[in-house]
Amino acid sequence: MLADAFQGVEQAFEAVLRRGQELGEIRRDEEPAALARFLLSTIQGLRVLARGNPDEAVLRDVARIALAGLTPPDGHVCVSPPTAS
Repeated sequence: MLADAFQGVEQAFEAVLRRGQELGEIRRDEEPAALARFLLSTIQGLRVLARGNPDEAVLRDVARIALAGLTPPDGHVCVSPPTAS
């Protein structure tokens, strides 16, 4: 079923986003589950938009802004993994 497929993708996104938060690459002020739903919704919206308006510049704008929403609020992305404790 479609709902099951979406749930599987959402869970995969959530795991990756959680790891990104641990590494400081993804904003930490939102729950990974909420970010996963946002990302899944945005991707589905892009697919619909592409059917009606396949202009690459328009689609890139949406993707750029969506990805900016995942960036830590201070704009700083830590690229080195945390040290083991």
